[in-house]
Amino acid sequence: MRVIVDLSKSAVENAQHYYKRAKKSREKIKGAEKAITRTRSKLEDARTAEIEVAAPVRLRVQKERAWYEVFRWFKATDGRLVIGGRDATTNEIIIKKHTADKDIVFHSNLAGSPFMTVKVEGDEEISEDVLNQVAQATASYSKAWGMGYTTLDVFWVLGSQVSKSAPAGEYLTKGSFMIYGKKNYFHNADLRLAIGMTDDGEIVSGPVEAVIANTICHVVIVPGHKKSGQLARDIIAKFHAGIGDGDRDKVKALGVDDIQRVIPAGKGALEKGPRRAIR
Repeated sequence: MRVIVDLSKSAVENAQHYYKRAKKSREKIKGAEKAITRTRSKLEDARTAEIEVAAPVRLRVQKERAWYEVFRWFKATDGRLVIGGRDATTNEIIIKKHTADKDIVFHSNLAGSPFMTVKVEGDEEISEDVLNQVAQATASYSKAWGMGYTTLDVFWVLGSQVSKSAPAGEYLTKGSFMIYGKKNYFHNADLRLAIGMTDDGEIVSGPVEAVIANTICHVVIVPGHKKSGQLARDIIAKFHAGIGDGDRDKVKALGVDDIQRVIPAGKGALEKGPRRAIR
């Protein structure tokens, strides 16, 4: 090792000069060691992230929606399709475009109720069970849900009794129609719905009997105090707890929004009581 001595300085001054240089070198070495440690840590984090990204990702395939899925809808226990309005615009579309004279139309006297239409072919008769299911859906999807009602009177008429023609001097707003002739009432229809998952992983909602008949698991909801987001998370948790191992991946693929879109407007709750939530 070669040491250069400054002859203009004393031996002590030369020694102090080299001591300071040695001290600075030690500090630089420590700094370099810390930098190396930080770099190694970042490399390890990046390696971990790379592994996570490389892991298989479960992709949800978005199926093509059926024409009736823009409305409220369910399949009755006899397989019959029932559609209902979500708002004034869809009420208008249902009556004008999807309701024939012989079809059965459900509604209520409460403002903000949907029009629910049951298709009738020829001279066939609709069973009392199916009519009860539609009555329950009409009550549950009305504003009565958000108002905390437990029951609501609803009625049905034929499609031919529903008209956009108002009496002289009156005006009908979008989604509103005149009902002419006799109304057939269902008194005290329950505000109570089921939300279930079909065998192909789709989420459906509707009257309890209808949903049970068409799904592999379900929960029952009623008007309550939980916001739809929290209620949706509770429902997914119930599905997780009650579903079989073979269908668990279908539940894992669910998002909160999948459940929220079928919950009536307003707050709700899981039904309490002796009825089993999952079958």
